[in-house]
Amino acid sequence: MTTSIAETTFTTPCPDWCTLKPGHPADSETFDGRSLRGHGRPAFGGFLFAGAYEYADAPGALEYDVQLAADGDTLTVAQLLDLARNALDAAAWLEAHR
Repeated sequence: MTTSIAETTFTTPCPDWCTLKPGHPADSETFDGRSLRGHGRPAFGGFLFAGAYEYADAPGALEYDVQLAADGDTLTVAQLLDLARNALDAAAWLEAHR
């Protein structure tokens, strides 16, 4: 009998910055069948989101990343400058939390 990702439990608490319900379950599965949960993340402007993923087979070991919102829109010069400032803020956040 296989376990669904929703049934995967994590014994480690979420990071203190996680914005999701404490102890939330796995929410994804990798191509090779590893269950993982993404931790809620802060947003930097409207384009960058920093956070981390935790795999069920390596509880407590977080993999940090920054995602760029990809909605297909183009950026104005002002938005590009905001993105650059937000990228610096996101990089500083990652350095402080990894």
